[in-house]
Amino acid sequence: MRLQREGAFFLVFTLLLVCCSPTMQGQQPLGSVNLDCDGPLNIPVYPGSTKIGSVICTVENPTSFNEKIEIDVDSGNLSNSAPGSIHVPAGETEEFQINVRAEEGMLAQSLTLVVKATVTEVNGAPPPNLAEDEEEEIINILQYGRVSISSENFSYRSGIGDDFSIEFTVRNDGNGDDTLQLSSLGPRDEALESAGYGVVFPSENIRLAPGESETVVVYLKAPNQVSSNALQEGSLLVDNFDMELSVSSEFSCKDESGCFTESLIFIIELEEEVPVSGKTTGDASGGFSSMLGGDGIAEEIGVAAFLVVIVGLLFYASNRNSVEKF
Repeated sequence: MRLQREGAFFLVFTLLLVCCSPTMQGQQPLGSVNLDCDGPLNIPVYPGSTKIGSVICTVENPTSFNEKIEIDVDSGNLSNSAPGSIHVPAGETEEFQINVRAEEGMLAQSLTLVVKATVTEVNGAPPPNLAEDEEEEIINILQYGRVSISSENFSYRSGIGDDFSIEFTVRNDGNGDDTLQLSSLGPRDEALESAGYGVVFPSENIRLAPGESETVVVYLKAPNQVSSNALQEGSLLVDNFDMELSVSSEFSCKDESGCFTESLIFIIELEEEVPVSGKTTGDASGGFSSMLGGDGIAEEIGVAAFLVVIVGLLFYASNRNSVEKF
């Protein structure tokens, strides 16, 4: 009898578990989410750029219940903006955008963006399970090319045939390692060689890290004579030339917008002494003019005055001899 009662109790308990189990499961549906992002993020940081990169992410709710999904974004030291949460209907997908902001002039590098989607509600109630998905994307801080050129002296003077040098400083103002390309133009829209100058660069390409600078010395050989355009300054003939020295960012030349180039104009003055003509001493006028220290019209006036004095003396001597004879 007792055995029959225990068997009946066990049967009823089993039936209750079977009947109630589907009902309990229906009251506590499980959450699920799928996340996908279309990275990487490319962020320009050159002066005047937006300094913002964006990525579109998609969350999918594969369940038969409405879900509230929390969005968490980790972009390291960079600031970001994204929705804090998003509601996704049963069996649907929703898109959202993440914006990441960098600082101007940041070094070119690759960073990591971590996006996490977590189900916080299923049909308005917390799910009984942990439902989440995570995506990692690359943040590329894009490289840009910038250069600068400076000098303390912009004017140089040399004699004909002299060797001299021009000194200036170039700097990599970009955000990544770059090769700086050097070039020259001049004087006055002509190649230096056409004016008779020789120009020697120690190197036409200089590799520099971002923010690094280097002093450059360009060696020149002056021509052996001034041109027909030279102007006389006292006892010198002086030729004035413009020499343009330029530096370009090799990296920027890969861009469709063209090379980033900076230039300086240097003034070069070439001197030559005025040739001195020979002096004449064989005739009277030349001798007299030399004695009187004159030249040109002054020489002629001096000679005439000297002749007048001689004639006067002769006339005086003649008159005196006449008086004595009388």
